[in-house]
Amino acid sequence: KILARDIVRWIKEGLLKREQARRGSRESRGRDYFHAREVDGCPLAAYLRRLDFPEESHDRFRYCHLAELGNFLEHLVLDAGRATTDQLTIRQQRHAKSTRVGGVEVTIVGRSDACLEGDGGIEVKSVSSEEFSELRSRRDVDLNRPAHLAQCLTYCYLTDSPQWFLLYVDRNDARYRCFEIK
Repeated sequence: KILARDIVRWIKEGLLKREQARRGSRESRGRDYFHAREVDGCPLAAYLRRLDFPEESHDRFRYCHLAELGNFLEHLVLDAGRATTDQLTIRQQRHAKSTRVGGVEVTIVGRSDACLEGDGGIEVKSVSSEEFSELRSRRDVDLNRPAHLAQCLTYCYLTDSPQWFLLYVDRNDARYRCFEIK
């Protein structure tokens, strides 16, 4: 007999398997470069990822589900924009730039959500309704989401672009807000 808890368990296990398969298809996590998303993050976590330490989380399936939902919304929003303009060009473009910091050669890498014809690009973030309501102005982004700001500024650096756009999507209510990051 199938129970309701079996269905929940199947979903959790399926999300974890999908995440493990996705990680298995990538290169080893031990590396000597920084991702754009790590620029304003926890330095210790970035360091441990470079040493290939496993990440532990008691709520791992929830984060997998939110990541899947975020990826779906990103594709939905960008495909809709692409259907009405030819300004959206390359999606999931890889960027890299090497530099010397304190006498050490480092490489900063990132994969932007979308590039725009000419200069700049778009970074899409799906957020809860509560988070969305906190982000009414560009200053709110500076105060409440400094990591998102740092990621966009890193893309500006990696692409030598003067601007990037940070597009927030309310994953509960399908509302949108877009901020120009210079």
